[in-house]
Amino acid sequence: MRTRHFIDYRLTDLRPFSAFPRPELEAITSASLPVSVESGTALTHQGRFGDQLMIVLAGAGATAIGGTTYGTVRPGDVLGSVAVLGNKPHPSTVTATEHMDLLAISIPCFKRLALESPSLIRAMAEDMARQLFDSEHALHNEALRVLCRTAGAAASRRAVAARTAVDDGGDARILPVRSLAGSAP
Repeated sequence: MRTRHFIDYRLTDLRPFSAFPRPELEAITSASLPVSVESGTALTHQGRFGDQLMIVLAGAGATAIGGTTYGTVRPGDVLGSVAVLGNKPHPSTVTATEHMDLLAISIPCFKRLALESPSLIRAMAEDMARQLFDSEHALHNEALRVLCRTAGAAASRRAVAARTAVDDGGDARILPVRSLAGSAP
């Protein structure tokens, strides 16, 4: 008698899993445990080591670094790649923003699965690259916001100083304000 293997068919609708060969989908499903979480549940914690991978099947979450949200988690994303592959702490906190369905894969099951599903390793590498790009983009934007706030505060101080000089009978000329690039207009 032939054994029939179960596949969580939600995987077949998700990129990149839709392109996986059937035996790899069977291996992923058999190595995983289905998990459902409610909104507000933290799935990963920045700075903590992880003990499992999670494949998002349904729902959404938010990714934050240092308390600042910079991205979203959506079906098809793999959570915990950095912690599991690199044996490093999670680089971000992921929190469910709505009900989520996931497949959780423990580290021992993942090690076995890595031999059976090279497509999963490729998908994780692609997902890690996307996460790296998203986090670099978010950090760049935050640096620009801080720079603009700092430059704006400095420009405001110069404007107050100029107004004070005029109010005190000083010269009413317009003082040049340096741009963010450092050149005068």
